Amino acid sequence: MQNMGIRHTKPDFIYSSNFVIDGIMKKADNNYILEVGKMLGEPLKVKEDQRKRTLDIFEPYARSKCMDRE
Repeated sequence: MQNMGIRHTKPDFIYSSNFVIDGIMKKADNNYILEVGKMLGEPLKVKEDQRKRTLDIFEPYARSKCMDRE
């Protein structure tokens, strides 16, 4: 932590961090390839016993598919 940002003489919060991710970025000639699939992880796997719904869902009003209104 470079500056906590709690003093009136230095009010800015400043920090830095370093990390290493192996195998995500590859160089291909003059270009770089970023393997996004490795960053996302595994897809969700629904087991067969999880497919059956045991509880009903009650909604007090109708839903619309328009996502920009709420």
